[in-house]
Amino acid sequence: MRQALRSERAEALIGAGESVERASHVVGFGDARMLRRLRARGAG
Repeated sequence: MRQALRSERAEALIGAGESVERASHVVGFGDARMLRRLRARGAG
């Protein structure tokens, strides 16, 4: 649940022009790799 909320918030930040790296940091992921993996799963 928490991961889904972080991912949604990160997507909103990316949509507003933030980089994946910055968005992942802001929402609390340890690094951008986790967010990239989640985004790849969602696109597949």
